[in-house]
Formats: sequence, structure tokens, C-alpha cells
Amino acid sequence: MEEVTPATPEAQIKALHELRLKKNDLILEKSRRQLEFDRECADLLVELSETNNEIALQEEGIKAAAILAYEATGSKVPFVGVTVKVFAEPAYPDDKALEWAQEHKMCLVPEHLDKKAFEKDVCRSDALRPDFVGMIERAQAQISTDLSNAVGEVGL
Repeated sequence: MEEVTPATPEAQIKALHELRLKKNDLILEKSRRQLEFDRECADLLVELSETNNEIALQEEGIKAAAILAYEATGSKVPFVGVTVKVFAEPAYPDDKALEWAQEHKMCLVPEHLDKKAFEKDVCRSDALRPDFVGMIERAQAQISTDLSNAVGEVGL
């Protein structure tokens, strides 16, 4: 699109006004076409929404089963196409953490504990981690995005 700036302020204002009118017309046309699309594709949109809900339920069930299998067997690949990752999360009393931060002059944002910094810099460091901080393992299941190979491997 070639930009041409009219010579006078009056001409510039008129050009701006015309562009704004054009923009409003385009917005109205876009809305009209969107409504038309939504009407024409209503069944498709409903089916897509229902399928997304079914996928979410299936994934939730598979992940829950994977965590149970991991807890029972310790296998981080409980099913083909599903892996379990284990994360260590710190657990500590807030008051003790604040007291520690004040004493060591670390992880503070004016008189308050900076939990993010405390957990990242102190809790995850074997050298700095205070005795009152425990690390709790949390397992999280992940399902492969492309299950084509997984389905082929189990003969489905």
C-alpha cells in the first residue's frame, strides 16, 4: 500500500476520516462474515467442542492411570506413548523461611519473603537448603502429541 500524505492539514483530516470510515466498514463486513460462518458451521463447531471435551477426559484418565502405574511399579514409561516426569517441589513453613531470609539477607522484597527466589536459589541448592525445607516429589504424566507410533506398537 502506497502512503501519500496530503499537503494541507485539512486534506490530512479528510483522508484520516475516510480511512476511519473504511475501517468501520471492514469491521462490520468481518463481523457479518463471521456470523455467516458460525451459522453455516454450527454443527461442525459443536462437534469440535464435544471432541475437545472427550479428548480432555481421555487424557485425564490416561494420566491418572499412568501416575498409579508409576507409583506401583516405578516405571517412568508405564504405557506406550506415555511418560512420567518427577519434579521435586520444596515444602517449608513460611514463617521459618522468612526468618531464614531475614537472617541471611537473601530472598527478600522489603520485609517479605520472595518465595520464587527462595525456592529457586535456596531450596534447590543442596549447599544452601535449610534443614526445615523438605523436597516433595510430584509425578506428572505426559502423553505424546503424536500417538501414531504408539498405536502401531501396541497393534491398535
